[in-house]
Order: sequence, then C-alpha cells, then structure tokens
Amino acid sequence: MQNQLEVVRSEDGDSVELPEVTLKLDRVSMIFGQSSSAHVVFEDISLEVNKGEILCIVGASGCGKTTLLRQIAGLQTPTSGAITFEGQPSGGPSRRKAMVFQDYGRALLPWRTVHANIALSLEGTGLAKARIDEIVAQLMAKTGLSAAARKYPRQLSGGMQQRVQIARCIAQDPSILLMDEPFGALDALTRAHLQDELLSIAQDRGMTVVFITHDLEEAIYLGDRVIVLGSHPGRILKTVPVALQRPRSQLETREDPEFLRLRHELYGLIEGH
Repeated sequence: MQNQLEVVRSEDGDSVELPEVTLKLDRVSMIFGQSSSAHVVFEDISLEVNKGEILCIVGASGCGKTTLLRQIAGLQTPTSGAITFEGQPSGGPSRRKAMVFQDYGRALLPWRTVHANIALSLEGTGLAKARIDEIVAQLMAKTGLSAAARKYPRQLSGGMQQRVQIARCIAQDPSILLMDEPFGALDALTRAHLQDELLSIAQDRGMTVVFITHDLEEAIYLGDRVIVLGSHPGRILKTVPVALQRPRSQLETREDPEFLRLRHELYGLIEGH
C-alpha cells in the first residue's frame, strides 16, 4: 500500500494534507460471559493510527490492553464495534499484521536455529532460498544476532530470544507491528538497546507500530502519541501527544523537561484513576 495523503481544502482555501489512516477502531467493546456473570473488559474504544506512527498504550493491569491488541491482530473478535485495517474490515490474521508477544520463549520454535526461526516467516512466499538467506542475514546484522545464527533458542539469553522474535516479524514486511510488552522481562541495558533498534527499524521501513507497555517512560520515549486506558471497564481516559524531537537519545531525551512533564501527566492520569 502506497503512502498516500488525502488533500482537502481548509476554510481559507489552502490545501491541507491529512495523514493516511492505517488502523481505525470504532466503538469496539469486548464482553466475556453472559447476563449476570458477564465481564466487560473494555467498551467503546475508538481510535485511529496513522501510517508510520508509533502509538503506545498504557494502563493498569486488567484494563484490556492485551485483549485489544489481539483483536487488532485478528486473533479475537470484538463483541461489538468495528476494526478497519488499511481501509478494509480487519478480519483475521494476515501477513500485513505482525505481533510480537510478551512471552518470547514460547514464541520461538525450539527445534529451529536463529536463522531458521527468522526464515520461517518467509517460507511459502515464493522467494528463492538465496534471497531468503540474504534478508535473514540483513536482519540478524541489524538486531545483533549474526554470531548466533546457528544457535537454538535454549542457548540464547532472554534479550536475544526477543530479538529473534522481532526479526522474524519484521522479515514478513508487515504494514503494522503489534507489540505486547515485548521488553518487560529484559534487563535495563538490553531494553534500552532494543528500544533504539525498534525506532531505527520503524523509521527505515515506515512501519506503523502499536506498542503496549506498563512503563510510562518507555511509552514516552517510543511514542508519537500515548493512549491512557482506564479500567473496570477499560476505556480511553486521554490521548497524550508526544512532541519530542527525533531521533531520540536514551540520555538527552529522558532529561528533556518535556519528557519529565509528560511522565508527570501520565502518572497523574493513571494514579488518579
């Protein structure tokens, strides 16, 4: 899908370019169970995600973040409302949508090497083996996995396993990358490195990213916008724009007064709720 902009006229007659919308949720709700035993996970979630945007979603445990992401991925169907992806009803899973799960250990095939795990997403596409090997080699170099190409998941650290999962998702060249707290179990240095790798890859490929996290600083550092979800039932409390300069720096960006202001705002919203 080409990156097209819709051109409209403002009140004064000037041309205004509107960003292309990759993902749209219109009053999406999810209810488990029926009648008196029904549990409303979230209700009336409406949002739009523009092409090439990184949207982060934060909120307390139990507000429905993972369920919402699974519905965007096509792994679950909402009870009501509509999800539109690239202008069409979202439907089920597709190669245009890739999801990075929090549990990276179970996401990898233990009998496949790093190279073979990444290549999995390219099998059946009709690409020649030489081209697949070339793409995998490029992604392993980008994610720091080249030296581990012949290793199996059990021989890797948690950070390296997560890199394999991310590389495998990117190999399929998705339009949107869905990430469910992918760095939550990693040490601080590995986490920071993968955050920067994600920003670099998303920018290079023009990918849209929806990123779920409990870490408010991570959401601010990565995101163009941050959506704060309330709970019981889940709903959007506020959408907070992040106008921090890119490219971002683990030191300078986090010391920016605007970064600190945003952190206070997000914390206040969640704590107050």
